[in-house]
Amino acid sequence: MREAVPFEEDTPDEEKYFKYFAYLQTAVTQEFGTLSPAYLEAFCEELYAELFENGGQE
Repeated sequence: MREAVPFEEDTPDEEKYFKYFAYLQTAVTQEFGTLSPAYLEAFCEELYAELFENGGQE
């Protein structure tokens, strides 16, 4: 997934987080259709944690 969201070398981590999160929301919506905003956000937070914070792929 990291290859799907390109960045410059000096991109701040906070900006990377928001871009990855937006990418996840788009991908989930494309796969599952429109979800309630609260559910989509919670689901994407879990995905983000799994992919980036809990020893997921680098």
